[in-house]
Amino acid sequence: MLDARQGGLVVGRSGPEDDIPMYRHFGRGIFEVVGLMQGGEFIVSKLATEKHRDWLEEINQETGEWPADLSLEHSPVASIINTNLLPEWGGLWISYQFVVNRFATAKWLDELLWRNATANDNNVVGQFSR
Repeated sequence: MLDARQGGLVVGRSGPEDDIPMYRHFGRGIFEVVGLMQGGEFIVSKLATEKHRDWLEEINQETGEWPADLSLEHSPVASIINTNLLPEWGGLWISYQFVVNRFATAKWLDELLWRNATANDNNVVGQFSR
């Protein structure tokens, strides 16, 4: 299981039958599947979800053709969650987070990375300019 509570771009497992389980911790070592996502989608941290929910819901309504290639540039605020080496039911540990669809992720990736990073308590973004 990968810890996705800080949020980021999820890469890997992008086929129609390659859903990535999302698990939430319910206490005493118990995790429950609360949803499925795919590579190419962006999972937003809990704090960024709370801060930007209206904007996230607005962009997540956008639809279109998902680009075959999603270009990523090096960024001090980039958070990448690579699921390629997870076993079949390996998944992501989440906590009340928002998942942005592939089309909106491709269109808004830079802004998603920035808003996610600046909302998290332990960010170092203040050291960088946009």
